Amino acid sequence: MDNKTFLGKVAKSTGRTIAETGRLSDALMTVLAECATAGREVVLPGVGKFYPILEEETIVTDRTTGKRLLLPPEAVVKFECAPSLVNKLKEGRQNG
Repeated sequence: MDNKTFLGKVAKSTGRTIAETGRLSDALMTVLAECATAGREVVLPGVGKFYPILEEETIVTDRTTGKRLLLPPEAVVKFECAPSLVNKLKEGRQNG
């Protein structure tokens, strides 16, 4: 589902305009980015948990040249799905 379709569905189900829903979505992304930058996790009840981790530097081999490269440490955001959402997805798969 693309962003426009997602915003349209959320707008319809909440009775808000697509513009309002877009601003709320942008605000959510801003807060998630701020928390990740600060090293804090964000828990959305019924959805899951977003949490930042720092991946160590790694040495990789370029497949085309055979040269070894050092990749620097990288901050990434991981997502852990809430058990209640997993159960809903499983139920939907069984019923659909």
